[in-house]
Amino acid sequence: MASVLNGTPIDCERLASAVKSDDPIYKAWLTSKEYWDFLVNFYEANWADSDFSEYFWAANGIFSSLLDTATLARQVPIADVYHPLTTGSSGFVGAWPRSSTGAR
Repeated sequence: MASVLNGTPIDCERLASAVKSDDPIYKAWLTSKEYWDFLVNFYEANWADSDFSEYFWAANGIFSSLLDTATLARQVPIADVYHPLTTGSSGFVGAWPRSSTGAR
């Protein structure tokens, strides 16, 4: 998930496996020491001139939104075709069932 902030590709398969499970453990990551350490290290290396509070809440918003969107995407009914109207979150919601079911 750290790649959302540094521009490297996200391991979508890993994210998909976490979100496909009924275990909400992936949301617990946002309160883990691993997440905190990542945030602090990334901040110190890249954003140390900015306000940590603003950085923290922006990063938390990005990750929390991504995980909430993934949760929503799990509830999309199975269909033959998915057509999201935009990219970003709705594109993710449209792509999720495609990757899960093999639909077009």
